[in-house]
Amino acid sequence: MVRLNGVPNTALVGIGRFSDTALASSVSTTDAPTPDETAPPLATISTSVLGPVAEVTASSTPVSTGAGSGLRDFTQIDIDNGTKKRVVAGLHTSSLVSTLLAQTSLSTSILPGLPLISLVTNSILTPLVDTVVAGTLTPLLSQIFSALDPAINQLLAALGIQVGTLDMGVNGVSCGVPKLVG
Repeated sequence: MVRLNGVPNTALVGIGRFSDTALASSVSTTDAPTPDETAPPLATISTSVLGPVAEVTASSTPVSTGAGSGLRDFTQIDIDNGTKKRVVAGLHTSSLVSTLLAQTSLSTSILPGLPLISLVTNSILTPLVDTVVAGTLTPLLSQIFSALDPAINQLLAALGIQVGTLDMGVNGVSCGVPKLVG
């Protein structure tokens, strides 16, 4: 008998600017790319008198939409018959959004030439933005996506699109020295 543990990952999602090379070489959260230091501004804060005074940037290490693992046992009959066993995770946007926002780093920067505003912003605006995201935005988006997950998965299934599905099979068994064959 052979036991396989399959972990279907639907997507690897992050916030920030990532190089094409880093994205192309990344296949899992263990080798997830890190965002470039030059993240684009998420928002610009302006006043009617001074114009733009601050920028808010956000970045996060990518997180995976994988939803646990699926242990599947293959008997000798399954192996001889070439039986495939499926692990279905589906699309779990609510957990993805919650995890992504929890790992998101927000920063505010004052535009040059405003040293007094910089002092006020760093002591008031940065904690305020962090509190709003952690205390209000994250739970709200999590609830919205929790409600949408079943509808999204049903729509994709009706269209014949399988998201977060992994088919596993065993080609053969050899006792002795373990080896991985693709």
